[in-house]
Amino acid sequence: MSDACEAGTSFYLAMCGETKPRDCNDWEAVKLKAAQVLKSSDREGAADNSTFAKSFSNVLKFAPDHCISIDKITEKVISNVVTTQKQKPKFGNISGLEQQDGTFFFIKK
Repeated sequence: MSDACEAGTSFYLAMCGETKPRDCNDWEAVKLKAAQVLKSSDREGAADNSTFAKSFSNVLKFAPDHCISIDKITEKVISNVVTTQKQKPKFGNISGLEQQDGTFFFIKK
């Protein structure tokens, strides 16, 4: 995850392809390697008062389920940031790193 001003170009070249949406009930996906990035903006600068970080934190904090996939987090964060800021977060696989079509799951303790 990157929430930095001007981080867009450094990650822009690393991202490739779309990710395959996953569900916490996909027990096979838990074992697969993932190399993904969620960044606060594309090539535009990120806002100083980070709606991205607040939204990411709130999605985790108020998620009704015990487990939430990065796909669901990304969907909610992007929707929130786009409506309140002039930036568009990006999510994708990082090219050049070993991965097995896996993804990230956040599980409450």
